[in-house]
Amino acid sequence: MDTPEAKTRKNLIDPGFRKAGWNLEDLTQVVQEFPIPFKTDTKKIPNVTLSILQRMYDNRYVKFIQFIKYILGMEKIHSFSEVVAKEFENFICHHNNLNTNQLRFLDILRHFIIDKGKVSRKDLVEAPFIQVHPNGILGVFKPLEINEIVELTERIIA
Repeated sequence: MDTPEAKTRKNLIDPGFRKAGWNLEDLTQVVQEFPIPFKTDTKKIPNVTLSILQRMYDNRYVKFIQFIKYILGMEKIHSFSEVVAKEFENFICHHNNLNTNQLRFLDILRHFIIDKGKVSRKDLVEAPFIQVHPNGILGVFKPLEINEIVELTERIIA
């Protein structure tokens, strides 16, 4: 049986080997592929969905097109925790005047997003954020900074 792989080998790859001086009949130089018979019940093979891929790669927000680019070697897929950590790292680098309480708040926020996969404005004034200040984010950051943090969280979860 001529499989697409066998046809590709015969029509495209083997001529290149011959041109390079390979003796394709000498099995010490080239080994032919052998079909490996296996039986599967196609009813037991699950349909691969975006949701399954997202769970496999631990990133519930990665888009289908990113998987295609990953398969083609054009893009790397990072886990959700890696994406969150990188976004927070960038945010902190761009805001290099943060104090200890602000850094602590951001660390709690990072862990919260990784654990819950989402965050709302209301969450930011409740536990666990009130560990840093009784008013949560309102007691730690200025209004402009709060808007930037909300934009950060929206960008991560988008």
